This record gives sequence, C-alpha cells and structure tokens, in this order.
Amino acid sequence: MAFKGQCKSPQITIRIDGTLVAPVDYHVLGKSANWLSFEGVSGVSIIGGALDAKGPSLWACEASHTNCPSGATTLSFTNSNNIKIDGLMSLNSQMFHIVINGCQNMHVQGVRIIAAGNSPNTNDIHVQLSSNVEIINCSIKTGDDCISIGHRTKNLWIKRVTCGPGHGIRFL
Repeated sequence: MAFKGQCKSPQITIRIDGTLVAPVDYHVLGKSANWLSFEGVSGVSIIGGALDAKGPSLWACEASHTNCPSGATTLSFTNSNNIKIDGLMSLNSQMFHIVINGCQNMHVQGVRIIAAGNSPNTNDIHVQLSSNVEIINCSIKTGDDCISIGHRTKNLWIKRVTCGPGHGIRFL
C-alpha cells in the first residue's frame, strides 16, 4: 500500500490501535517491494500499534531453495520530511523492517522490532541518502543488522538502542 505526497494537511497522524497482520500467503506481499510505503510526504506521524508481516513462511521457502518471491519491506519512507514514528512494533518482516531513504528530519522513538534470531535478511532499520535522523529508545531483536547505514547519510543520532542477537550497527 503506497501513500504518496503532496499532502494537503501540514500534519497527518496515523494511530494504530492493534496489530495490522499481513496475509498468510507470503506471495501476496512477497511480490511487492514494500508493504506500507510513504513517498514524498511531509509531517506524517505513525503512533503505536504493531505490524506483523508473517515473514517465517517466506524464510522457510528461501531455506528450501525453491522459487520464492524476494520479499517486502514492512515500512518504507522515501523522499519525505518531518516524519515521526513513535511506539510502533514491527514483527517478522519478510525483508527490511523500516527503510528511511532520501528523507530529512526523521524521528524514530520507542520502536520495537522482533524476529527470530535466525531470520534471514531482516535488516531492521536501514538509513540511506538521509539527514537529520534520530533513532532513540528502541529495542531491536532479530538475526540481522539492527541498524544499517547506507551512503550519503548525514547527522544520524542513535541513542539508547538495545540490539541483539543480530549484527549490531553496520556501515554499508
């Protein structure tokens, strides 16, 4: 599902009171690049709730070396400004949990990310081509990079983030 700017309102809040659950059939999401995508938006806040992408069935397909879709990122922000993510939980992403690409002034706080310790390619928070990004008071428990930092990332502030059993913070 893609949300594309230009937004008419200067502030939009999306409050999740519960859990959004992906379809059981991993092919439904797996053929897409993203489950929830925000492109060219400004002033969007996502508050609370959980996103369960049902990744384990896709991971099992990949482990069997059969013809599997590549998998979807759970939550993606591209070319967006003044974004807040507060208190969100991301469970069992097929691929990346959260991608921040080409964004300015992002504030990620109180986010919990959970997947099995042997979950493949579930990079948790990936930041690239972005500036003025804060990742604060987050708990990340998966089998891949907790935070991956791509090229041309500037003014990234990471504070009070617990990480493990994955690879920690990685510069790509």
